[in-house]
Amino acid sequence: MQWPHLKKIAFRWLFAYLMLYCIQLPPDWLWNRFVPWMGNILGVDTTWRFNGSGDTTFHYVQVLCFVLTALAAALVWSLADYKRAHYHRLYLGLRVLVRLSLGMALIGYGAAKVIPSQFPPLALHRLVQPFGDASPMGLLWSFMGASAPYTVFSGAVEMLAGLLLFFPRTTTLGALVSIGVMSHVVVLNFCYDVPVKLFSLHLLALAIFLAAPDARRLLNLFVLNRTADPASAETVLRRPAFLRAAFVLKLLLLAGVTVSTLYQSHSRRQAMSPKSPLYGIWEVDEYDLDGEARPPQGPDNVRWRRLIIGHSEQFAFLERMDGKRRGYSLDLDPAAKKLFLDSEFAYRMPTPETLRLDGSYNGRALSVTMRRVDESEFRLINRGFHWINEAPFNR
Repeated sequence: MQWPHLKKIAFRWLFAYLMLYCIQLPPDWLWNRFVPWMGNILGVDTTWRFNGSGDTTFHYVQVLCFVLTALAAALVWSLADYKRAHYHRLYLGLRVLVRLSLGMALIGYGAAKVIPSQFPPLALHRLVQPFGDASPMGLLWSFMGASAPYTVFSGAVEMLAGLLLFFPRTTTLGALVSIGVMSHVVVLNFCYDVPVKLFSLHLLALAIFLAAPDARRLLNLFVLNRTADPASAETVLRRPAFLRAAFVLKLLLLAGVTVSTLYQSHSRRQAMSPKSPLYGIWEVDEYDLDGEARPPQGPDNVRWRRLIIGHSEQFAFLERMDGKRRGYSLDLDPAAKKLFLDSEFAYRMPTPETLRLDGSYNGRALSVTMRRVDESEFRLINRGFHWINEAPFNR
């Protein structure tokens, strides 16, 4: 079976690119040197920033480096191996790599939703944040976090797609489910400005790559109402002993990935569970500055309106009467009954629902008495599910 020259060249480039992207060859430390060098040539800042974004300038330049490196590899490969008729066996091996890479990624993302850790329940500061102040990404996280069943359903479909990709007989079905899942994820990432656009686009491309050989069969079956020929069952390994060994290794890999990702998601979820002793939305009732009471009067840019302390004991939000909100690093010492919020305060709780702070703030003596707001008062939490709605409840 002779492949056309253009097909062989395209395959060489694709093989090299996917090896670079899926296996990350060469290792990260080399890319961390090469990418900034390329950035200097292009005149852009490619400083590596580990902040959760997968769409930094570094990542875009790195993809460009992948493209150019794969082109160079394909050129050298074409000159050194121009007489080869085809790369059919290598193509089958590449499909195995893509199947497992995509499958593991989908299982990982799915596990983070089946045990909701990627989209945890709504944080307290989200409940009191003005709707229009939310970023598109923050709105998406709130939308997902507001409904655990929807999040679990989304994760279950992702995990199903990943599981199907581990087995040759269900690869086409897994690829189709993956295309549906990843198309939705890509659209969300683009429309809500989530900085995982590059990665999600690559995962979608991998799913399309796996489904592409069955395009004609799928067209015949679903559109043209024609008979679809059976899919090829050809594999890279041919000896029965090798096939059995590969099957066992694949099952072990699948079990390991599934169990480890679910465990990691469970651990992250558990880490969110313990609540700070001062957890809550604290509404300011009394605010004494330099010994004088400061009542709530209009858009005051000094007086506090509320203090929000979530699950973490390391961060808090402070909102003033003028609506301005700022996040602070929070250092809490329950034993000494002290907290540091840009400055040190002594705190006490006369009742479980009352909090008093005494200290100095911006060089001025400050005493604040606050009451805890009941979370269940928020409509987004207490509305719940209704089988019967006599009228739409759209607020």
